[in-house]
Amino acid sequence: MGIESDLREIFSFVYKAIFGNLTEYEFAHVFVGKFNGTPILNREETEDWKWIKPEELKRDIKENPQNYTYWFKLILDKVLKVTKIYRLYLSLLRKYGKPEGFWKKWCKRRKTKKDKEEIVLGAILTQRTNWKNVELVLRNLRRAKVLSIERIYQIGKKNRELLEKLIRPSGFYKQKAENISRLCEFIVENHKSLEKFLKQDLESCRRKLLKLPGVGPETADSILLYAGEFPVFVIDEYTRRFVKKHNLANKLSYDYLQQLFQQNLPNDVKVYQDFHAMIVLDGKGKGRRGGDFFLALKLSPG
Repeated sequence: MGIESDLREIFSFVYKAIFGNLTEYEFAHVFVGKFNGTPILNREETEDWKWIKPEELKRDIKENPQNYTYWFKLILDKVLKVTKIYRLYLSLLRKYGKPEGFWKKWCKRRKTKKDKEEIVLGAILTQRTNWKNVELVLRNLRRAKVLSIERIYQIGKKNRELLEKLIRPSGFYKQKAENISRLCEFIVENHKSLEKFLKQDLESCRRKLLKLPGVGPETADSILLYAGEFPVFVIDEYTRRFVKKHNLANKLSYDYLQQLFQQNLPNDVKVYQDFHAMIVLDGKGKGRRGGDFFLALKLSPG
C-alpha cells in the first residue's frame, strides 16, 4: 500500500466464522496509525481505495454487509471508540498545545522534589475549591516556610491551629488540616520521604493512599499520575462532562471510565497528564472537534 505510519496496537481478538465449507478461526491483532498521503496500490492485493467518514462507513456496512469481511464488521465499533478517544486527545492538543497555568508545573517532564511535594499538597487542598484559593494557601505556606511534607508534618504535630490558619482560604480548613497532616505523617513516619514512597509499585502506592482519610480515587490518582509519574488516568467531574459531551460511554463510574481511557490511549504518562489537564481546561471554555476519515480498501479477488 505504500503507507508509512507509526502504529500502536489497540487490542487483539479471536473470531470464528463459517462460510460454507470454509472456516476462519483466527487470533488477530489490531493496530492504528495516522496517514494523510496517497496509497500506492499493489494490484495483486488491492483493487481500489477511498477515504470514507466513519458515519458513512457504518451506514454502508448496514446497507451492503456482503461487501465487508466478517472480522471487520466485528471490530469496527470498538475501533471507532478507540480512535475517537485518541482523536479527541489530538484535537485538544492542537487547540491548547502545552498546558499552561498551574498545569504547566504539574505536567512538566522533569519535576524537582519540591515540585512533587507541592503537587501532593495541592491534590488535597484543591478538593471542593478552585485553584485560585489553593494558590493563596500555597503562598501562605511558602511565606511561613512550611511548604514541604516534612514541615507540614512537624507543624501538624506541634501547632494544628497555625496550620488551619494557613490553609483557611481553601475552605473546609479544619478537615483539610487533619487530612493533609495525616498524609504527611504517613509519608514521613512510614517511608521517610515522598521519593521513597513513590519507589513502590503503582498498586501498592494506590492501596496505601486510599486508606488515608480524605484521599479518594481522584486525589490518589492525581498524586500518582502527576507526582509519581505512574500511568493512571484521573477521573474527575470535568472528565465525566467530557465523556457525556462526546458520547463516549453510558456508565460514569470511576473505575469504568478509568479503564475506558487507559484501554483506548497509549500507555504513556505524558499523554495521560496532558489529556487530563486539557480536559479540565476545555471544561472551563469551549471545545472543538475535527473531522477524520478511514481509508477503505477494496481487495482484489483471491
